[in-house]
Amino acid sequence: MIPGPGSPKHIGSFIYWLCRELIDLVNGVRTYNCLSQRFFKLHAFLIIIIGDMPAIAHIMDMKGHIGKSPCRACYVTGKRDRTNDQSTIHYPVHTDSNHRERHKIEELLNNPRTHQSFYNLATKIVESETLAGAEVERTCTGLNLMSVLWGLPGINFEHSFPHDLMHLIFLNACPNLVAWWTGTFKNIDTTRDQFRISTDNWKQIGQRIVKSMELIPASFIRQLPDISMLAHTYLAEGWSFWLLHIAPYALDGILPAVYYEHLMDLVSITQRAISYNLTEQEVLTVFQDKCTKWVMDYKWYVTLLSLPNSERHICSIILFSHQDYTINTKRNEHRHVQQ
Repeated sequence: MIPGPGSPKHIGSFIYWLCRELIDLVNGVRTYNCLSQRFFKLHAFLIIIIGDMPAIAHIMDMKGHIGKSPCRACYVTGKRDRTNDQSTIHYPVHTDSNHRERHKIEELLNNPRTHQSFYNLATKIVESETLAGAEVERTCTGLNLMSVLWGLPGINFEHSFPHDLMHLIFLNACPNLVAWWTGTFKNIDTTRDQFRISTDNWKQIGQRIVKSMELIPASFIRQLPDISMLAHTYLAEGWSFWLLHIAPYALDGILPAVYYEHLMDLVSITQRAISYNLTEQEVLTVFQDKCTKWVMDYKWYVTLLSLPNSERHICSIILFSHQDYTINTKRNEHRHVQQ
């Protein structure tokens, strides 16, 4: 791959030769087996592509998180915030600033984007009679054009680009929750909010984390810095360890009970999501309900009860209900490995 500094302007031409090589692998390449000392035809399929939302949107030739219809899993739509100069787009799942219902999570889950729907929407863009008409279709559908990966054996646009735990929770939910608790969330004043952790308490927690690192073997986690001063340096590995092994103890008695229970719900969801005995039936029932409830509780505990102008910021954290697609794909990956 060609290094930066910027991303390629036309991703299709950039990965064209990669696609040619992937097709050669699907058709089979002559390979030598050193154990049997014979040649055989090796067939390999690309079935999963993982990355953050901008990267995956680029690969799928979608507009991504800045578009009106950004999600690769469902048809949730955004609402432009006219109250600031940057014209930020927010994605209120339930109600907008006028208290009008926009979506129901159940409907979004029951009507996901499918492999065929991606093709149908991209075809509408291609068949538009005018450039203006094509641009309208791009805005409404969230697609730019037909991805160069379309038709590649092994790639299914419904299942091959899952939302992964690392980006959803460790690099998104955790930093955002800490920002709420410490009053640094997107320049929003949370001084008088119930969930606000005092500066002194947060400094003590940071110091205790550094102290505890002296007793934790390096095989478990690398040295974590003081979270009160260097939270921005935490990588996914650090946030994972913090959420699962530090936060449940460090924040017990610091956060009010209702917010602490909400945090522990996220811990429970994460622990279950990374377990290897999670069944498909559980994903589509109990686990999905837990994820949906967590989003609803987040909306209520943090945005609705706490912010004077909260209607403008509802559900700006994550569409956590998409986790069912992620874990279902993870289970299929594990099944392929076993086979």
